[in-house]
Amino acid sequence: MAQKQYDPEKLEKEKKRSSVIAAVVFYIMAVAFALAIGAEGMTASAVVVFLIFAAVGTVILFLDKIQLKFIHNARTPGTRAYENKQKYLADQMEKIRRKAHEHKSLHDEIGFRTMAISGTIFGVLLLINLAFLLFGGVYYVILVIAVLVALAVFIYSLTGKEYTALIDKYSAVMANEQAAEEDFRTASLYRPAGGAAIIIGNKYSVLSVSSKQVIYSNTLVWVFGRRQIIYNYYNGIYTGRSDRFYIYFAANDGNVFECLTDEPTLRVAIDDCLERFPGICAGYSPEVDQLFRSAPADFAAAPKPPVNKYDIIEPEE
Repeated sequence: MAQKQYDPEKLEKEKKRSSVIAAVVFYIMAVAFALAIGAEGMTASAVVVFLIFAAVGTVILFLDKIQLKFIHNARTPGTRAYENKQKYLADQMEKIRRKAHEHKSLHDEIGFRTMAISGTIFGVLLLINLAFLLFGGVYYVILVIAVLVALAVFIYSLTGKEYTALIDKYSAVMANEQAAEEDFRTASLYRPAGGAAIIIGNKYSVLSVSSKQVIYSNTLVWVFGRRQIIYNYYNGIYTGRSDRFYIYFAANDGNVFECLTDEPTLRVAIDDCLERFPGICAGYSPEVDQLFRSAPADFAAAPKPPVNKYDIIEPEE
């Protein structure tokens, strides 16, 4: 599924154009299929087919308005949509908190887990390849290539280089493998949907395991989030919007680390930072942002305006 981002005016025009085109296509299909099925008289099947295609076309035509209405209700206290969303967030946050501490050693999570996943993918692709062997042709060639790629990834995982590379990054904060493993025992490991793993420990934090960015945890002074709207298209047809969330870790040297995450993980990680690091600022506001940008080294001790810990950077809609 492709994802496009445009200026508001152009985006609105393209959404309307693609929605109208898709809706008209479904209306035509509704009539065509109904006439074909009911060629010798209107039957119940013809009516059902017509109603299904017509309903799909109508939903596509008003998809953006439907989504905006749902989003508005989900953010309005007292509505059923709001209560359902809060319950969903609470349930997901509880699961994430529990799983964050149910991890094994750093070696097992980074080294062995990678090997297990790549090995499983290789095994599944190999079985599929054998199943399609009888068909031959291009399908077989494509599957052979996929199996070879999976095998290469699996062999690479056996070398343990992912774990070794991460431990090497710990050396930048004067930590050896033993120190890294010891701190990881009480650390939180988050694996957000669609994002890279994040480790928050009492002494060291890995802000995105994939990029292997290791810092001293006591240098963190501010944590906050951002929501980005993604407008999704499929074959040129607008299929609705979705949210993408980011968490930001700001350090006292002025560096700000961005990690792709999801909304429940974002909130749990913020709570985690507040529990581990007394004095850290959580939540976004333009005033807090300006205060940090003006003097990051003095930010921790500076008086700050009130801010809700879950306040994030919201996109313009």
